[in-house]
Amino acid sequence: MSSNVFRIWHIAVAAMLGACLFNMPYSYYRFVSVAVCFSCVVFAVDSVKHHGWASMRTIGYIATGLIFNPFSRPYLGRFVWNIVDVIVAAAFVGIVVADSRSKMIVEQEPKT
Repeated sequence: MSSNVFRIWHIAVAAMLGACLFNMPYSYYRFVSVAVCFSCVVFAVDSVKHHGWASMRTIGYIATGLIFNPFSRPYLGRFVWNIVDVIVAAAFVGIVVADSRSKMIVEQEPKT
């Protein structure tokens, strides 16, 4: 997939996680759990292709996918889930920013 699609996808997942901070119906939280887990699986596969198994990004995607696993989700209180949601949303936005900056640096390097 195109890197722009992945950027938009990261931001969409971060927005869904941000919406979890508000009082939403339980079905929304279940939907977000499935969406984040699925997204992390796709992101992890792409990360393995580009960065390898040992990269922190791949490990982070796998860990996030396990935390948001919709089948055996760990029980955490609402306050703790809010903290997890903020951390994961910030990480996804951070990945988009880091990728954008690295792309800008690569484009600015003179070609030899």
